[in-house]
Amino acid sequence: MKPWITISVTGLFWLLTAGCQQPFGEEYVVEQELQPYVESFHQEASARGRIILEENLIMIIKDDLGYRGLSLWRSGQRLIYIDREYYNYHKQEHDVIEFVVFHEMGHAFLGREHTDNYNSIMNIKRVDYSLSTRKELLDELFNPLH
Repeated sequence: MKPWITISVTGLFWLLTAGCQQPFGEEYVVEQELQPYVESFHQEASARGRIILEENLIMIIKDDLGYRGLSLWRSGQRLIYIDREYYNYHKQEHDVIEFVVFHEMGHAFLGREHTDNYNSIMNIKRVDYSLSTRKELLDELFNPLH
């Protein structure tokens, strides 16, 4: 076999199996500091008639993420990462962390995409999330057509 074919086959094998080094499935693991926000998300969903099953989620605080938060779907597993530096800087500001967690859970559990609608938590440029705007934004998050 020619050397470049061997390298290509080896490279293809590595590429296909690299994702198998850490198996994913339908795990439910939420970092302790983030659990109250996840529970609040479920309560707010339920209050608006949306039942979100507490399953298939790994949510962790991650170093050097480069974003405030990131939601991924990998091999059937929902993954949500919250940037450690951002979390540590804002952890005393409940509404700031809640905004990021709810935004990422909106992607992962509600299938929501980013929007230009300023009255949506899914607007990544939104900065006014507070007690006075929370109800309106959560109503829109859980019932976008309402």
